[in-house]
Amino acid sequence: MSTKGFRRLINEVTKYILENSDRNYILIGENTSGKSELLSSAMKELKKDSNNIFYFIDSVNRTFHLKDIGYSGERKEFNYIEIRNQRMDNNQFNKLDTFGMGKIESIYWMHEIELKELIKEFFNLNIDIKEYNQEGFLVSQKAKLEIKKNGRSLQGKGDEELNFPNGMQAVLRIFLELLFFKSNLHTDEQQKKAIIFIEELDLYLSENYSSRIFNFLEKKFPEFRFVISTHSRELTLSAETATVIAIKGTNKKIVNNGENYQLDVDELFADIFHTEEISMHSNEDELDRKLRILLNRKISESWEDRDQKIFEEMLEAKLLPHQKFLMDEIERWTNG
Repeated sequence: MSTKGFRRLINEVTKYILENSDRNYILIGENTSGKSELLSSAMKELKKDSNNIFYFIDSVNRTFHLKDIGYSGERKEFNYIEIRNQRMDNNQFNKLDTFGMGKIESIYWMHEIELKELIKEFFNLNIDIKEYNQEGFLVSQKAKLEIKKNGRSLQGKGDEELNFPNGMQAVLRIFLELLFFKSNLHTDEQQKKAIIFIEELDLYLSENYSSRIFNFLEKKFPEFRFVISTHSRELTLSAETATVIAIKGTNKKIVNNGENYQLDVDELFADIFHTEEISMHSNEDELDRKLRILLNRKISESWEDRDQKIFEEMLEAKLLPHQKFLMDEIERWTNG
């Protein structure tokens, strides 16, 4: 890959995103494909104009440590611009977990109620954190965590403390970052559509939670526009209002949400991560393309309700002999 060609690609995609900033974007590509460079490039362009409102959550900003939670009566002030610029610095970008000159855990109590509600809705469980000056705890002890689900309570036993699992830490951290940013905006800034850049949104999440996180953020924070990167096919397929930009080498492919969104996204992922899966796409006919993808999804046991709907619609189509063969193969895999 030529340096000049790669730089041209980054500039083109950056321009496209910023000129169409009323959309949400999902960036996909292999490791080292340029997703991080693209996020950085877009933010640097926005930073040139102080009227642009944006925030950055890096891939290293995914932890939440109980030991760093302070007193509920303590209120610490942070500035989102300082935090954002610190993370954008080349010495910090993708390297260090930062939150200005402090720790994000110290603002937990300021957003506790909203944060608990978000966690309950996303994970279907309740969390309860008791600060260490309650119940006679010594100041040197860290906060205590209790997780409640379906009438059951999970908490530490003896000296063994209960901690958040990595996936829950990652989601809690993202929620808290967004609540902080929202509360940190001035009145005039709240009238503008802020852009949130998130590196590797699905980090530490299972396929189930990956498929839900993007739409959840859109629903709960409609005042923001999101530009995120991911390797998750589940996240990308489930996105309801996103434009997908796939990067491979010095080329890009753009898919807008529409009638064939799922099929187009499947083809993008096959092209980027499993090139051999699309090597048989010699016929450009749309029916051929759909049937090949449906057969691959049936064989890989990743068949979903939307695939069944597309399959049933194609039963009414006028098919060529080789297409009927593909339909028969899909049915054969269905019947075992």
